[in-house]
This record gives sequence, structure tokens and C-alpha cells, in this order.
Amino acid sequence: MRTIAALALALALATSASAQAPDAAARTRVRAALDSIARQAVDGARAAGFVAVAVRGRDTLAAVAYGRADVENDAPLSVHHTFQYASITKQFTAAAVLTLVDAGKVALDAPVTRYLPDAPVRGRAITVRQLLSHTSGLPDFAEAPRSQVLRRLDLPPDSMLALVRDTPMYFAPGEAMRYSNTGFALLGQLIERVSGQPYASYVEQQVLRPAGATRAHFCALTRLVPKLARGYTLGPDGIQPAKYISPSAPWAAGGFCGTAADLTAWNTTLHARRGGGVITPASHAEMVRAGLLQDGRRTRYGLGVALGELAGRRAVAHGGDIDGFTTFTAWLPDDTLSVTVLINTQGPTRPDVVAAALVVAALGAPVTAAVPQPPTLSPFVGHYADDVDVTEVTDAAGRPALRFARGPLPPVVLRVSARNGDAWTFTDGRARYTFEPVAGGGMSMWADMGVSLVRWDRRR
Repeated sequence: MRTIAALALALALATSASAQAPDAAARTRVRAALDSIARQAVDGARAAGFVAVAVRGRDTLAAVAYGRADVENDAPLSVHHTFQYASITKQFTAAAVLTLVDAGKVALDAPVTRYLPDAPVRGRAITVRQLLSHTSGLPDFAEAPRSQVLRRLDLPPDSMLALVRDTPMYFAPGEAMRYSNTGFALLGQLIERVSGQPYASYVEQQVLRPAGATRAHFCALTRLVPKLARGYTLGPDGIQPAKYISPSAPWAAGGFCGTAADLTAWNTTLHARRGGGVITPASHAEMVRAGLLQDGRRTRYGLGVALGELAGRRAVAHGGDIDGFTTFTAWLPDDTLSVTVLINTQGPTRPDVVAAALVVAALGAPVTAAVPQPPTLSPFVGHYADDVDVTEVTDAAGRPALRFARGPLPPVVLRVSARNGDAWTFTDGRARYTFEPVAGGGMSMWADMGVSLVRWDRRR
């Protein structure tokens, strides 16, 4: 295990958030937590390496790198290495669209066909906002079987969109939420059509550079990039080189690369300063407002950003997962804290879990209020949708709980987290499942996985 514990002074000074007094004790706790994770992940050969950076106000709590950037050449990883960001790119694409909104060239609630007449919307009135919030119902090209082959080729974005041109809609626009890279590919085309510039150039010049992200760029894996981390996967035989994936495949949904410092600058400019001069405060407010479904239900996603909690604290965040890399960055507005974790391995070490441990070490564990318990769990038991089974079990502490099993996925144990009238919400610590009685003695379950919010009705 190799550690580089100093990030350039400019990283800490780049933030314009309100300054916090230096906290040596917090830095010590954070470092100890990260060292413990690294012993399991890096020394245990579960990840080639990872970078973790946390800045609170002007105080850098952590700026460390563990492991190797290049396993074959035994090259140590540093905080200055460049990673593929994957879906963190969606924040940049969303901000680019919002700059066009600020310029009066795009309206969020206008149909996307106003700007892209040939968009594959199946005759539906899909709005720009619905593309940004994953509520359009458009199928995700990443789920198409042929995408696994085509993403290895340097093809234009239209090639990926063509994979789902004849695929049925997930749902009617605005009826539910389901993550769709297709929507962001269309937004990349919208940016090009309206701005008259290539997508990558526009994002770099109009969004990233004004935010202080000086090294972030559209990935070009065929050119030399200083301190470029290689990507790996964890397979049956241990850590192995990841397969090549062309940046043109994820494109506006996941094609950017950069450093942890770039994401720190992004958080402490765009989010800490409510637009930071990149977009207007009004547009930033739209970006971080939870999506709204037709029935009035709120999602946990805004416009290109996930909204929820990290270690019990309010967070504006996004993660990424692409061949060889898993990434996560978050801004905690109530704590003026930016946290970024970049891992150059797809495997069991998850960057959001590392980030949550970092937050707990820095700020302490949240105090949780007692949750009322339903008198019985039997009303929630049953078979939902096509492949969801909910049964009653006893958890490790001997308390009644629900077992949630869906298809071939590993089952999880659900515990009560909230009550709202007749509706009860259960969680496995990440996803939320809200059970609501319906007329005639039936039951529906709203499954909120953060990147999707869909309704499943009990069938028996």
C-alpha cells in the first residue's frame, strides 16, 4: 500500500465556501478510517487503488491515494491521477443545458422535439426536464444486448441510440422514474444543435473551466494523458485489466475524465455557491430540486444529480460505474463538505460506501430518531409485479423484518424507516420501499432505488 497525503494547497484555497476552523482530530479520524478501508481493499487485492479527497470549507480533511495507477508497471497512484468519471458526467451535461436555459435558448418544459425534431420520442411529448430527471420513459441503450459489443467501437452516438429506437417505452412520460442513458445522449445532441459547438468543447469551455475544473476533459483514450490511471476489474483470478470501452459510447451520459481536484472544484464552485457563476442561482435551484411525477410523488433525483443522504446527511451527489472505474462525488450543503472517491477497479469496494465512512469519521454518526413499528407485517407480504417476493422473517437481532427478493438478485432484509398515514416505508439502508393500501384490500409498493421510482402492485 502506498499513500500520498498531500494535495496542492490550491485545492483547499479554491473553495469559496465559508471557512471552517482546521480540525486536526477530524483529519486523524478520517485518515484512520481510510487506512482501514485500504488495508481491506488494496492490501487485500480487492481494488488496484483509490483516491479520496474531502474538503470542508478551507480545511482539507483528506487528500490521499492508495495502491497503484498501473498494476503491470507497479506505478503508485497519486491524488493527481486522471480517472474516467463515468456517469458523474451527467452533472456536466445538465449544467451545460442549464447555461442554454439561462441564455434563453432552451426551455426546460418544452418538448425536446422543438430542438431535435427527429428525436426518437415515439410520438410522446417528452420534455427537456424529463430527459434530465430520468422521467421520460425512454429505454436505456446500455441495457440493449448489442451495447456490450458496440461500446467497444469508436462509433457516433447515434449508433447507441439506434439500439433502442424500436424498444417499447418503460412508461408514459412523467409517470415514473427509471435511469436512462438514452435521455442524456439526446441532451448531448441538443447541446450541439442549439450551441452550434461540439458537445465536448462546449462542456469544457462553458461549464468545466468556469467551475475551476482545469484538467477535466472528454476522455480520449487514444491520446497521451499525463498521470492517467488504468482501469481494472476484479474477476475469479483477481485483478485484471478492464476491457476497452470507447468514450463515444457513454458520450454525454458518461464520457468525461478528470481528477479528484476537478470534482472538488466543481462541488465547491457550482454547488457551494449555488451556480458559482457557471449557471444562475435560479437554474441551480432547478438542478437540485427533486423530480416530480404526475401523481405528485417526489423522486430522489434532480437534473443530472442524485438527491438524498450520505451517512445520514443531506447530499447532492452522483456516482459512476464503467469498465474499469467506479466513482462518487458529493456536496453536503449543511456541512459545507465536499467528498470525492475514485476507484480504478470495478469490484466489491464501492466509492459511495467509502465516502459514507469518510463522512462518519469526519462529522460523527448521525443521531436517528425512533421509528414506530406496524402492529404486524403480514399486510405487506406477497408477490409483486413479475418477480418480486416479500416474506416475513426475523432479522439478526431477533426482530420482525421483511425479506425482499427480486429475480436472480440476492435477497435483502428490510426494516421500517418511516410512516405516513397508512403508508409504511421500509429500507435496506439504501433503497426505499413504500407500501400503500389500495381499494379492495390490495397493496402497492413504490420502489425507490434512487435511480428509479416505480410502482409494483401485489398480484397475490
